[in-house]
Amino acid sequence: MSTEAALASLEPGKDEMLERTDQHTLSKAKRREANDYAVGLAFLGVIGIAMIAWIAAIAWVGWHLIEWLFF
Repeated sequence: MSTEAALASLEPGKDEMLERTDQHTLSKAKRREANDYAVGLAFLGVIGIAMIAWIAAIAWVGWHLIEWLFF
């Protein structure tokens, strides 16, 4: 009986363990959320630049085609 009591006093309580887990997962979730947001924003920026480049290339080719046909 005294051995069980000694082991029980060494182990943290369930509430304490859950509190530590909640704090750890909360801080980890905040870091993950910030990193995911930055990666997504960078990805959308790159995609936006590529889309603008394609539109400019199509406009340039169209302009030269029209110039070649009519002038």
